[in-house]
Amino acid sequence: MKQSYILTMMLWITILSIKAQQPGAGIYLNVSDFRNKRVRIPVNCEFGKNAMQVSNFFLRPYVYLQTTEGKIKIHEDSIYAIQNCDGIIYRLWKQKAFQLIDTGNLQIYGYTYTGTVKVRTSRFIRFEQKQMVDYYFSSDDSSAIIPLTQVNVRLALLTDKNLDKALITTFPNDISLTSKQGYHFKINQFLSSKSK
Repeated sequence: MKQSYILTMMLWITILSIKAQQPGAGIYLNVSDFRNKRVRIPVNCEFGKNAMQVSNFFLRPYVYLQTTEGKIKIHEDSIYAIQNCDGIIYRLWKQKAFQLIDTGNLQIYGYTYTGTVKVRTSRFIRFEQKQMVDYYFSSDDSSAIIPLTQVNVRLALLTDKNLDKALITTFPNDISLTSKQGYHFKINQFLSSKSK
């Protein structure tokens, strides 16, 4: 009985130390670091959600990290991307953190924010706060992040007439570009099938 308790405790300690070391969690300082998956400033994931804090960049333009040496802050202008302890990657662009959702011919990002929506009832209208997501893309790791619209995708790709016509037919409006199949956006599947 005592041996099984000791083995269980050792197993928990091992699991916690593996979770604390979470490879890849931390700061990518530039595009080269990101492409080579080289985290320059690793974060200590033992602190859970407090291991990495991204503030509102308009108020405080810093990312706060818990490292093995202690808590540090880094100005957002000197950071390309961050990877949190859950493995989610955020690219920092123009004082916003865009979550990398899909990679392929286009890098597709989501930007989550709290918005106000109008709710109609039988007698009156009220406004509620709701989490909303806007979609963005970049044509590669180093290009600008712009809204995911049909016009922007067509301009970014500058393809031949046949591919452009197929793109318009398959994705007739901006909302159709956000459709997914499984975990991947259909626009990336479409572009990869046309590049073969």
